[in-house]
Amino acid sequence: MNNWAFRWVVDWPAPAIAVFVGYGSHLLADMMTLGGVQLFWPSRAIAVLLGRDEY
Repeated sequence: MNNWAFRWVVDWPAPAIAVFVGYGSHLLADMMTLGGVQLFWPSRAIAVLLGRDEY
């Protein structure tokens, strides 16, 4: 079993934090669009931010 992923997170936490923050910010940005995000694909449910009356 390769330990490279575990060592990458433990030895250098800054890149791992950057990946998680970047991924999360893109999900939030996509939820601001009318298209939303299919978080539970292949389910047809679409996640949008609260207060989006246009959807």
